[in-house]
Amino acid sequence: MTVPAPRCTDRRAPSGCAPPALSFAAARALLDTFGPVDGMERIRPEQAAGRVLAEPVLAARDTPVRDLAAMDGFAIAAATPGPRRIFRVEGRSLPGGPPPPPLPPGGACRVTTGAPLPANAAQVVIDERAVRSGSTVALAVPPGDKPHVRRRASDFAAGEAVLAAGMQLTPAALVTAVASAADAVVVRRRPRVAILATGDELPGTGSALSGANGIPDSVTPALAAMIAAAGATPAAICHLPDERGAIERALAAHLGPRGETQRADAVVITGGASRGDRDFARQGAAEAGAQTIFAGVAMKPGKPVWCAQLAGRPIVGLPGNPTAALTVARLFLQPLIGRLSGRDAAREEAWTALPLARAIPANGPREAFLLATFANGHVSLAQRQDASGQRAIALATHLVRRAPGALPAPAGATVEALRI
Repeated sequence: MTVPAPRCTDRRAPSGCAPPALSFAAARALLDTFGPVDGMERIRPEQAAGRVLAEPVLAARDTPVRDLAAMDGFAIAAATPGPRRIFRVEGRSLPGGPPPPPLPPGGACRVTTGAPLPANAAQVVIDERAVRSGSTVALAVPPGDKPHVRRRASDFAAGEAVLAAGMQLTPAALVTAVASAADAVVVRRRPRVAILATGDELPGTGSALSGANGIPDSVTPALAAMIAAAGATPAAICHLPDERGAIERALAAHLGPRGETQRADAVVITGGASRGDRDFARQGAAEAGAQTIFAGVAMKPGKPVWCAQLAGRPIVGLPGNPTAALTVARLFLQPLIGRLSGRDAAREEAWTALPLARAIPANGPREAFLLATFANGHVSLAQRQDASGQRAIALATHLVRRAPGALPAPAGATVEALRI
């Protein structure tokens, strides 16, 4: 899907760019124009956890398939007006067994929860209201108004749409999908996301081959894990050198023009997002024909984040610093994958108001997204908020959002927080 790019006013940046220092909300909203990827597949319901339905799920049969006992007790043919009527126990019925024969006059059938009922059973007298003695059972109290019977097709009837297209198969929805007895469900295809990691210092490229000056690529494996957890497939992981043309060639290989085999539905590029002498990510995307959607957001960390589109598919550029990269990925990439998967993007960004365990200082001029931990119903900011750090993020459970110029907040004050 084509997203119109705002007019560029930054003469220093590559051609086709959007104005820098867009607000987070404005930049985030631009990604909502992307829709689900094309394609679907037919799979077993038990294999479809987390997937989004491309077609409704139709019940293959009535559920329940026959009248069943809703409680342990005794099935009787009619409500009994007197408090101590005695019944003959004619047999018993168990879940999964065949339905018992119809009840004779004055007869009762011992049933357990989920057991099929005799065809003429009117209600189940629960154990708490009955006293059994050998082959008879007596009602100790009136059986009550509730029949304790699950009638045939009371959940849904054969052919009924039990789950609508567009629903995500959460654990709760899987209960219904499997109960429908459908052999398969039709779900949207998982988006394929390619990761392009730039930097001569990373293993596999440039000087990292020597080992002496290389820096472990801690970002790429984390991004691949995040992409998979968000419901997409890491289609490829490529390490690119800091040289002109590398990004252009990689984008052509993984996105390419329309009509060719598409290896990826989206690309995430790490590093090369600033304006250093060897930062070629945005320039390479522009040379590949990508249209910039935004470039630079007034946020901390992650100001260099950018987004473009090529052949209608998104490219997200992340800072190279680990904490900044994962923070920006949580705020931009994860909701984007939700939209590409067909999910409601708002669910990917469930900001909640949580109280502070300790007072926090005033915020600077940029909107801040700060690492925090959650314990005993409160959030605490990490002591170090280093964009290039690689330790604090392992303990963080939330991001705390602070508006530009926000005043100091005392302990107990509420802040917006998002689970990482």
